[in-house]
Amino acid sequence: MSRERRAVSSLAVLALFAAATGFLAWSWATVQTSSANFGDQEVFDRNHLGAGTIDIALGSDTVKFDVVDLAPGDVRAGRLELTNQGTFPLRYTVSASSTGGPLADVIEVALWLRTGANCAQQVPPAGADTWRRPGRLATAPIIPTARSLAPGESDVVCMLGRLPLSASSSVQGQQLELRVVASAEHDLEAM
Repeated sequence: MSRERRAVSSLAVLALFAAATGFLAWSWATVQTSSANFGDQEVFDRNHLGAGTIDIALGSDTVKFDVVDLAPGDVRAGRLELTNQGTFPLRYTVSASSTGGPLADVIEVALWLRTGANCAQQVPPAGADTWRRPGRLATAPIIPTARSLAPGESDVVCMLGRLPLSASSSVQGQQLELRVVASAEHDLEAM
């Protein structure tokens, strides 16, 4: 072999030896520093997110009108307990409608918010709109201003129905269905 070739071969072996030595030194340093690396972790689970509810419901103190044998001059009572079973304060209004027919323009109903111990001991508040005929109920709300209820609270709407003495014989045997609707929404001002 020529002298130049030997020198190149020797340099190549030395370069390979230097590279291997450097790699081993770097590997050893890396192993030394990574094996002493401590760690810890904490888990904070069982976190829940969900939406609340608006739920106006009929309470146990509700008594429906279920009378089909009214005579002229008869008065019958009922009541509607409205309960906030949701998780938010709500604001509600009450409206009513009927199935119509000849009786809707004769029979009269009064609905008002109870202010005392029970509806039987109260008379409807005086006023031009106290007694209404079901055929005309859609023209005005039953409870004119929205009422607020906190979760778990209740209001009672007293109801009276009467067939006036002036009812004609043409309404004999007639029936109608009175539909009372409580509409609720989230009361943002109560929060």
